[in-house]
Amino acid sequence: MVIAPMDSVDLAPVTSLQQDGWSDIRVAFSRYVEEPFSYPIKVDMDNQLAGVGATIIHGDVAWLGHIIVSPEYRGKGLGKLITETLVNIAKEYNCQTIYLLATALGAPVYEKVGFVTETEYMIFTDINFPQETLETSHIQPYKEDFRQGISKLDQETSAENRLFYLEKFLKDALVYLEENEIEGYYIPTLENGPIIAKTERAGLALTKLHLRNHHQLIFPKENRCLLHFLSTYGYVANSSCKRMRFGELKPTKMAFIYNRIAGYLG
Repeated sequence: MVIAPMDSVDLAPVTSLQQDGWSDIRVAFSRYVEEPFSYPIKVDMDNQLAGVGATIIHGDVAWLGHIIVSPEYRGKGLGKLITETLVNIAKEYNCQTIYLLATALGAPVYEKVGFVTETEYMIFTDINFPQETLETSHIQPYKEDFRQGISKLDQETSAENRLFYLEKFLKDALVYLEENEIEGYYIPTLENGPIIAKTERAGLALTKLHLRNHHQLIFPKENRCLLHFLSTYGYVANSSCKRMRFGELKPTKMAFIYNRIAGYLG
């Protein structure tokens, strides 16, 4: 068995680990290989790819993503080994808090490493929202003047410094303004289309805009406003996943999340 960093030559074999219902993992690992703040690893056994995973560093916070073990090698402790290796990478960079989102299959493995469940993300799919007229007078396209306001709101929500990741997509962002104050933002071109808002009016307005062209939302159970909104249209969660934490508890505001960025960024 060999555990090693992944590089570009490993991208073709990684497709053998593609999971049903997941977006193309080769795209994700291509990004991990290129990004200076991401650290993907692989496990080779019997001259074939047995498992993969990645650590993504955000200052003193890390996320673990795409921890996958080939079905033929499950039950041999590889999931735990990959997770421990990724945690150690995060510790090398002095990360005080490490997050991941866990499936039902993965959660027991992560608990053995020391992760605890912090909350649940509710997964709504096949949403067909009525194409009603939206009040968009408060929604403005991105301007450079909005950069710091978006960063401040994002840090208040996530307790992470993610601007270095968001800024590549800010040109496509939309913000909800009330008396020149940013109450929410939406970035439709970034992964799942993150929606962060500190007021219900901003969150619902941006969510309705998102649902014009998309049919899925994933958000923490603490967002009672969005749960109630969806229930009034007869929607219930199709499934859920656990947001798990290793290390220091951060002062996050889960109710501000109306749609997550992605499974490896919360």
